[in-house]
Amino acid sequence: MDFLFWKKPQPQYLERAPKKEVLPEKFNWQKLEEQKNLESRIGAMSSAVFFPNGKLLASVEKKSRDGQVPAIRLLAIDGQREIGRFQAKSNVLSLAATADGQIIYGGDDKYARILNPQTEEVREIQTLTKDVTALATMKDGNILYGGADGLVGILHAKSGQELRHFFALEGSGGITSLAELADGKIAAGCNDGSIRILDPKTGAELKKINNIENGAVTALMANPDGSSVAGTENGSVVVLDDLRYPVEVLARHEEPVTALGYDAWKKQLYSTSQDGISRVWNTKEETAPAANFKL
Repeated sequence: MDFLFWKKPQPQYLERAPKKEVLPEKFNWQKLEEQKNLESRIGAMSSAVFFPNGKLLASVEKKSRDGQVPAIRLLAIDGQREIGRFQAKSNVLSLAATADGQIIYGGDDKYARILNPQTEEVREIQTLTKDVTALATMKDGNILYGGADGLVGILHAKSGQELRHFFALEGSGGITSLAELADGKIAAGCNDGSIRILDPKTGAELKKINNIENGAVTALMANPDGSSVAGTENGSVVVLDDLRYPVEVLARHEEPVTALGYDAWKKQLYSTSQDGISRVWNTKEETAPAANFKL
């Protein structure tokens, strides 16, 4: 199917993320407060990703129209409105976003595709797994990908070269989310409800955290202070201290969590789920009243 761009987003929404790390030295989870309810007309989604600049969310429609491949929508976080839309070249199983505003999506045809929303250029990179069910960008700009077969690989973002890959994680049930940790290790969320910590050079499993809220780990976000946030199939948003154990369950969405994000400028934590509901928390010492918005 040919690439179709129906709406082109305005440039201000595609600004780069801050180059310097401006996250608090340590998240104070006790100070998190959820913001007030906000509604919009954006529908349910099957997967999503928050952009590093904190201004944009990309989501995949939960249902296709007229048998077509579902569209990927670009949504402005500040106004909860659609600002861009395009039709993908395959069914979209996973999403990631780069610091310079590009979208990476994984398909059911072995390919990861990189879309530049400003130029409308799409680059295709063939992976070693049929279903690319998880994607994440690394600090050096390279791309992490995972498959339904449990394989995890690293792609060079510019050349598309497969830098290395690690064979199926035993008993994982497939990779459902990925993140690069502050120390460079790889965290792989799995369909069996575990998080596996992998050596980025050898793929050796260094640690396994079991039974994260009794469901597949569908979203992961790593923080510079060593803590992490996980989203699960049963709708939970869970804070993990140094990936040792859950310290707090922030929320329970009604459907699986699709994405987690952090706005370094506003100091806000985001989560979103398949029902189109996103939740926002302030992480400042002095917080605003609590909030949800429906996408």
